Amino acid sequence: MTAVHKLYAVKAVNEPDTDIRQPVRRHNREEAERARMSEAQVDQLLVERVQKGDKQAFDLLINKYQHRIVSLVARYVSDQTEAQDVAQEADDPEACVVCILCDTGERYLSKVYNDEWMAENRMFRPSRVTAAYLLESKADAAPLVSVGPGASVREALDLIEEHNVSQLPVLEEGQPVGSVTESALLGAVMEDPARLANEIREVADEPFPVVDADAELSEITSRLTRQNPAILVAENGSVRGILTRYDVIHHLIP
Repeated sequence: MTAVHKLYAVKAVNEPDTDIRQPVRRHNREEAERARMSEAQVDQLLVERVQKGDKQAFDLLINKYQHRIVSLVARYVSDQTEAQDVAQEADDPEACVVCILCDTGERYLSKVYNDEWMAENRMFRPSRVTAAYLLESKADAAPLVSVGPGASVREALDLIEEHNVSQLPVLEEGQPVGSVTESALLGAVMEDPARLANEIREVADEPFPVVDADAELSEITSRLTRQNPAILVAENGSVRGILTRYDVIHHLIP
């Protein structure tokens, strides 16, 4: 018996007052209408009848899909008998239907509907971009790399190579007193290799501009020039991090 025929049988059982002596032509017309229904439409009707307490409709759905439940459970349960036992438990109309998903994404299925979570994880672009936001958005959110004025040029170049950066702020007691760039240091050493032993204070340029953590993008971009390849971000009187032109471009072109 097909699902359509079973559905018709369910309808007849649950509507005892229906006059079964109706004309054959009308009966055939209803049968033909059911035959034209898609499988999804039949299932929807069965679900609606189950929601109204129709036990026979529930049995029809179980008989139709129980083998699929067994197949699904068998993927996660090595014992075929145990998989069948689990599937049999679905025969309970009060049972909860559980969808099993792999561990690569099920925890995030509902997150896209949680604005607070999306905002905390920076999935939304803020209406107001600040220096603090850009710092937190950097892919390499590592502590600020700086050099002291008493360090040697060799030590500064070692730091630049180790951290893969192009410039370093020169800080003394947490305050900017100068800056150095890789190109300037290498140029000085190529002219005179003995400068590797010089102290940074002897070759440092002017400090990078400093902006407040609350500074907006327009102020940040205006401070980043050919002469100033980076700016420092300060919060509560201390330097918190550094932003470069690359960081701004990375934000504008994600």
